[in-house]
Amino acid sequence: MKNTEKKDLAQQIDKQIEKAKSELSATYPGYNVELMIINRLLNKRGSEIRNTEVDNFKKQAIATLGTDHEIAFNDAEKGFLQAALADGRAGFKEFIESIPVETPVCEDGTKMKNCGIQKKSLMTALGPIDGVERTMYRDDVWGGSEYPLDEKIELLTINGNRSRYTWKRS
Repeated sequence: MKNTEKKDLAQQIDKQIEKAKSELSATYPGYNVELMIINRLLNKRGSEIRNTEVDNFKKQAIATLGTDHEIAFNDAEKGFLQAALADGRAGFKEFIESIPVETPVCEDGTKMKNCGIQKKSLMTALGPIDGVERTMYRDDVWGGSEYPLDEKIELLTINGNRSRYTWKRS
């Protein structure tokens, strides 16, 4: 492909992305559509361009072998565990944010208003997961709001508030 063809193709892609962004933003107000498009593309091809925490730690640990600063075996084991947990949290966050939810219905039978994305930090068995994105819906007449994802993942209710914990300690 010639440089001029690549430039033309890149311009066409930019136009199509802008068109999709405009149409989807009008249909789904309150969402950062551009960010969602980027996330979808990264999720589809992201493994090819990003390293996992385990990969990064492995490279660092191997680089120390045979040097004056060689990593101790126990430290390597702990480092791999921490990296694996970090990768698990990242994957679990993507999983949680991918869970489909229904738009809540108001008492009068109409659908609640989408008020955009709100972030919440969760404590999970893998450790804390910061900034989980979930949609807030509001009933302007009743004055209440709901986060259907919170119910779907069964966040605990403690003293009338949704807890950040997704699991009960035994």
